[in-house]
Amino acid sequence: MRVCGAIHEDEQRPGCIKLAQGMKMPDDIIEVAAKLKRIVEMPIIDLVSEEDVKIKVVLPILRAFGYEDNDFKYEGRTGRGYVDIVVEHYPTGIVIETKAPRSKLDNHRDQLETYVFNKHGQNRVTIAILTDGENFIVYGVTGALYRNCLKDYWIFSFRRADLVKQSLLANLLAIVGKQSNKSGSIGDAITKYKEERGERAVIVEKELQNLIAEREDINRRIQLLEAERTEIREVPDYTCDRPRTTLVNSNGYSREASPHILRLLREKGAFSESRGVQRKWLDDQLINKVNGVRNKQDVSFAIMELRDEKGLVDNEGGKNSKRPIGKVWLLESDDKSVS
Repeated sequence: MRVCGAIHEDEQRPGCIKLAQGMKMPDDIIEVAAKLKRIVEMPIIDLVSEEDVKIKVVLPILRAFGYEDNDFKYEGRTGRGYVDIVVEHYPTGIVIETKAPRSKLDNHRDQLETYVFNKHGQNRVTIAILTDGENFIVYGVTGALYRNCLKDYWIFSFRRADLVKQSLLANLLAIVGKQSNKSGSIGDAITKYKEERGERAVIVEKELQNLIAEREDINRRIQLLEAERTEIREVPDYTCDRPRTTLVNSNGYSREASPHILRLLREKGAFSESRGVQRKWLDDQLINKVNGVRNKQDVSFAIMELRDEKGLVDNEGGKNSKRPIGKVWLLESDDKSVS
């Protein structure tokens, strides 16, 4: 049975049994945690080389999990090179490849796979560990090993700082501890761990999909409310004592744009053709921004009214030119208003 500590319940991992409130941690986990305290607190600057990783980190961890120095083999030949540390005279073999600090471990997985292939028997479980002293990747090979399939046997990864977590220590005791190895229970522990991780994955996926659906529903509601807020803010501010109506010309188009066109032209100093403003700019300033000005036609008829009926503006294009209205400018040099 694997037991996880109440101290780090937020760090629980699949395959661990959570302690009831007030229960004491098993003595073996407390003992291992005490032995690893120095390893966890070791400054990274103390690890310079691959040999540092092996001597200062990996071997003390194995000793903390019950192994003795005569259980190890160093630089063991595999047929295609040498593996750093091997534990092989127990039911479960352990193969550890160490790399210099800050190495990119994924680049060395093929090398570890080659070592494991030469140490792994068809009916035997093999634990393979790849580490640079800071990061650890643990594989549990429980079946046939083919080229490029070591990644399929990944169990979990952790950092050196994680060795303070009681849940991780419980899992490591079950998967690489000497007592578990001697009893031959590591294979079952790996299987149980993967099963519980798979069950947890289903729960996580279901909860995630529910949250995504909720988020999409919230986003839809936000969009609807934002649209409603925009609509509310754009409602004209009518006063009770002076109701406002939209003026229309004889063609049925709004005349609300006319005074605003004159205002905009005066503000721009458009008192000549050379200083005229573009019709598109007037559209951008007026359509759906001035009460009663709903479209380009409202702006066009206001320009024509100011030009043909009032004689206050002129413009490029329009009339019979077969070109759209371009620049618009004033024909007056002093302030005038539209009556």
